[in-house]
Amino acid sequence: MARINVVVSFLAALAVVQAAQLLNLDGQKDAVPGSYVVVMNDGLSGLDFESHVKSMAKVQKANALKRDFDNTADGVKFKYNINGWQAYSGKFDNKTIQSILDDPRVNYIEPQRTFRAFGWVTQDNAPSWGLGRISHTSRGRMDYVYDSSAGENVTVYSVDSGVDISHPEFEGRAIWGVNAADNSDVDQIGHGTHTSGTIAGKTYGVAKMAKIVAVKVLDAGGQGTNGGIIQGINWAVNHARQNNVTGKAVMNMSFGGGLSRAINEAASSAVRAGIFMVAAAGNSNETRDTRHRER
Repeated sequence: MARINVVVSFLAALAVVQAAQLLNLDGQKDAVPGSYVVVMNDGLSGLDFESHVKSMAKVQKANALKRDFDNTADGVKFKYNINGWQAYSGKFDNKTIQSILDDPRVNYIEPQRTFRAFGWVTQDNAPSWGLGRISHTSRGRMDYVYDSSAGENVTVYSVDSGVDISHPEFEGRAIWGVNAADNSDVDQIGHGTHTSGTIAGKTYGVAKMAKIVAVKVLDAGGQGTNGGIIQGINWAVNHARQNNVTGKAVMNMSFGGGLSRAINEAASSAVRAGIFMVAAAGNSNETRDTRHRER
């Protein structure tokens, strides 16, 4: 009898260990009510992933019927497969979330939160010392020395607020990719165009021959969610593979917000797929910026 009790206790403990986690946010003020990112266990087959999603869609629909067709919870919005890292995001009611947590194929659930574009300050008549500092160790040098082919055959995915692809600074090297933020396929705040100009603009760009692909994840208010950002990463990885640019592709993300384990894992999967990942730093005037640090 004692041995049976030990076995039962072990199995109960194992079940607790294997149960999916509902992660807590380190700050609730930027949470998106009722919205979540669901991350699956490593090594799950594509068939099992699709089976789980379909099963949870049925649960969500059944719960909606019980609420007299209340559509405040919309179900799955995006599905992701980034180099084998599988997840999905959307709006789910509490009962559906509990069903998702009970599925052994699920690793964890992360509440969606808001991320924002980093701002910039315009200083009138300021000297353009930034490019000079890139190519010289001594201060005060204003000339920028670079190879004339700098950026050639490199594709940069601007994961931001979109890009004004017709801007003359890009000389036809910018294209529109995808919109995971809203229904407006333009850069409504100029942030993505600004950062892309710093990357590849003909006048102030560092890599003046690089191609820019607009991946919109921030809306007219400069805000986006971890679900939308991961969708942008997912799309960019697939696009890079389809166009044979993995190994010569860069992804830039100039925004900030709270810690997102799901974004960190998606970014790591993108790196393993052959995309160099770049994130903004120093915007808070701190000694070191930990906003995008993996933990």
